[in-house]
Formats: sequence, structure tokens, C-alpha cells
Amino acid sequence: MDDPLIPGFEVLGKIGEGATATVWKARQLSLDRLVAIKLLRSEFAANPEEIELFATEARRAAGLKHPNIVQIYDASELHGLPYFVMECVEGSSIAESLRHGEPMAADHCMTIVRGVAQALQHGWQQTRIIHRDVNPANILLDRDGTVKLSDLGLAMQVQPGRQGSDLIEGTPGYMSPEQIEGKSDLGPGSDMYSLGATLYHMSTGSPPFSGAAYDDVMRSQLVDRIPNPRDLNARLPIGVMQLTTRLMMRSPEDRYADWSRALRDIQTVSKRRPLIASVPDDASSSIRPATRPEQAPRGMPLGSRTAAPVIWALVLAWWAWLTWALVGPSAEYGGDALASPKGAVTTPRNVPVHTDDVAATVAKWLVRGDKDQASETLRQLIRDSTDAEDRHVMMEMQSIVEQLTAPDAMVAGALRRQVGETMVLRHLGKSRRLKLIRVEGNKVTASQSYRQEGVAMERNVSFDVSILSPEERVRWLTTRYGPAEACLKFILLLNSADAAGAAKAAPRCGPFSKSFQGMMGAMHDEEGS
Repeated sequence: MDDPLIPGFEVLGKIGEGATATVWKARQLSLDRLVAIKLLRSEFAANPEEIELFATEARRAAGLKHPNIVQIYDASELHGLPYFVMECVEGSSIAESLRHGEPMAADHCMTIVRGVAQALQHGWQQTRIIHRDVNPANILLDRDGTVKLSDLGLAMQVQPGRQGSDLIEGTPGYMSPEQIEGKSDLGPGSDMYSLGATLYHMSTGSPPFSGAAYDDVMRSQLVDRIPNPRDLNARLPIGVMQLTTRLMMRSPEDRYADWSRALRDIQTVSKRRPLIASVPDDASSSIRPATRPEQAPRGMPLGSRTAAPVIWALVLAWWAWLTWALVGPSAEYGGDALASPKGAVTTPRNVPVHTDDVAATVAKWLVRGDKDQASETLRQLIRDSTDAEDRHVMMEMQSIVEQLTAPDAMVAGALRRQVGETMVLRHLGKSRRLKLIRVEGNKVTASQSYRQEGVAMERNVSFDVSILSPEERVRWLTTRYGPAEACLKFILLLNSADAAGAAKAAPRCGPFSKSFQGMMGAMHDEEGS
């Protein structure tokens, strides 16, 4: 199809094409700005129903003004074909980012989920609209990282007494069970499920449901359960798994009552904290429990029944006997009481585990580089804890420890936030001025400017973050991004004998702040003596 000639616009090329419309990139001549133009396909020109649906999409989108929703500027027609002019998002869709089947960084996933949730909340609060087609292809990322929800072609305004339809519309693999069943009482919970399915795809790299036939995929959504995301991505923080599982509850009543409550949990997970969730014991999610029990601590898995009290009584009795056998009845509690001389994880008999002491012991292991010991200890303590508040704090510690096992990924995540920016990167004694283009996994691609025979040139360079020196890693682990980065920064600085830098990072290390500050205080006292 040739580029359409639309008065007042210079059409620059096709952006995309759907079942009923094509989208073109254009320059609006009067305002000298880039826009996107969505034009109904010519074969639907004589179809009044399609024309009305197209016009309805434009009206609904135009009524929503929000930074996370693609804005509509104008609407008109060309030779009887309706079109509307909208904001041009100079970026790519999440679907494009996922085309290689690799999971996205957890922090990046949560930024996207928060932006989409805010857009959906705005649509519901302003006009009681539900999107009905939330999926990676309809979520765009502008070059500055802004999340944009697009395509309101299937959006529905919820009205009292509205009847259901035999026509099932949406994207297989992401539709809620009630949407597949054609129920009439759809609400925000339907979009919550689709957002959860999208989060599943982003955090694992695998679509939530797949199949060759449209009907087979939808049937699978109603009767099958998909693998736990942490079984597909072992580094995924517990909180992301919990949030995904909650959003993908089969019954809308078991999801969130409203977007405000969902956003509260989204904010918690964005801070890398696990969730203390409350859902009925008989609630069922489309996601299976994790295959390894330690991945879903007791009291925390959503959508599965808790273990029977009798079984737990037997487990605790066995644990108490084992502890007595290893430690003995005269053991005294102290800062290192969690570690036996052989490194076994033990808890003194009849003595509560205090989170400050747990943090102190785990902090020492982290500084020594023994992350496996730290992680295993926390798993066992979380599993056997009977205090919800202590369990919450220890799960926050566990989340940080798990992230510290992949320091390259943390550095890559920090650099990913600088995409589009020009930076000075130091490597092998040389400083290079680079403009970051993208960060995929731990691989960085950037544009480097240089001069050759007096002529300004530009070339793309790629490198793995593993080549960066500890000093350069520290420089990009900006503390405002969270306690895990601060912990890694503290450890790198401490091990490189930069006590002053480590002391500055210590207060930002979340549950380990007090322990790390204590280490620095002890070092200062030793130097003074």
C-alpha cells in the first residue's frame, strides 16, 4: 500500500498494521511535530459497524489525559476512511523487547507494571473504562523510558445492566478467565489479570499460555496452570512472583478490590520487598506453586493451601531435636549463634531468633563473599518463623541476598536506567564518551563519537559489564535505586579499602544498614586504639 496523502501531514512511513487499521508515522506541518496516524483499512469503508467502533475508540482515548496513555490529538476522514491523529511514541513495544525470549530485569518490569496500572486506574476512575487488551504489544516505551498504554480498540465502558456478548475479543494468553467466558460483569479485575499475564511474560521471557490454535490457548487458560515464574527465572525476586500470582487469580474476587490496593502492592514490590498477602485458602491462581518449597516460604504462597498444622508440628519437633543435638542444651544466644563451627545453620533451643542478630550474622557472610551460606540460612529461618513481622524482614534480606548473587545483572540494571544518556565510561585506564543505546542482559551497546583525519565519525560498540573494574561498577551503582545496589556498593568499597565510601553507603542498605554501620564503627575503634 502506498503512503496515504493526508492534508496537513507529511507521511513518513508505516509504523504498524492491525486487523482493521494501519498506523503511519507523519509530521504535522502546522506544528512541526511528529505524530502517529491510525487509518481504517479501505476494505472496511462500507462497514458502518467498524466505522462506529473506530470512532468510539478515538472518542474514548481522547477523553483520557494521562502521562502513561497515548494521547489523541485530532480525528477526521480521508476519502470516507476515518482516521485519528495521536502522540508518536519514539520507542518500541514491550513485545519487541521480548522477541528473543529473554526475561527483562525485575526493576524494569516493575516500572512498566506501575505505569500501566496507573493508566488503567485513571481510565477506570475517569470514565469506568476497562482496556480488555493489555498485553506486551500494546505497551510502548518512549525513548526517555516513559511507559505508554496504547490501543483502546477493545476498551469497554462498564455500565449497569450491560449484557454479555457471544463475541470473545482480546489477545489469547492474556485474557482473563471471565473475559474468555464472555461474562457481562467485567471490571478492573479483568485488566489486572491481563497485567499479571504481561508481567509473567516480561519476568520469565515466556508467554503465559501458548498454542497453535486460538481456541486451544483459551481452553488452556480456563483449565491449565502455568509454571511458577521462579521455576523459569530463579533470580526473580519473591515479591514479583507473589504479585504475578495474585494478579492472575482465576476468580476476580481473589485479585484486588481496586487499583489503589493493587498499586500499593506494586509499590512494595518495586522497593524489592516481599508481600504479606491475605487471600482465602481455597483461592486458585493460574500459576502453579514453585516446585522448590524454599522459593515460596510458608505462609506466603498465594493461591495454595497452607500445610496442615499437624505436619508443621512434626517438622518443628524434628527441627528442635536436631538443634538440641547440634548445639546442646547449654548453648547461649549471641550474634554468631546462627552458625556452628562447621557452618551448619542452627538455632539455639527455646531462644527466639531476633532479626537484628540475623542481619549481623548474614552481613558478615556477605562481606566474606559467602552468599550461599547467607541465602540457605535465611531460607531455613523464614520457613520456620512463626512471627509475621520477623518473616517479612527476613524475606527482605533474602531478596537482597539473591540479587547480590548476580552482581553483573545489578550493574547492568543501573546502566539500563541511563539508556539514551551520554556518559563517560572508564575502562583499562581510558575514558570513553558513550551514548547508551540499549542494555540486553549484561551486554551494553553504545554509540561512540571520535574523529578520524579531522572528520567527526560515529560507531557502535558493545561490551559485557563483567569487563568493568570494581571502581567503575561502584560509580554506576547509584544508591537511589535501592538497598541491594547499596549493599553491593558497600561490599565493593569495603573490599577495596575505601572505608569512607563504604561508610557513606552503609546507611542505605535496608535491613543490613545497622550491621554494616556497626562494622564501620568497629573498624574505626580498632584504628583509634
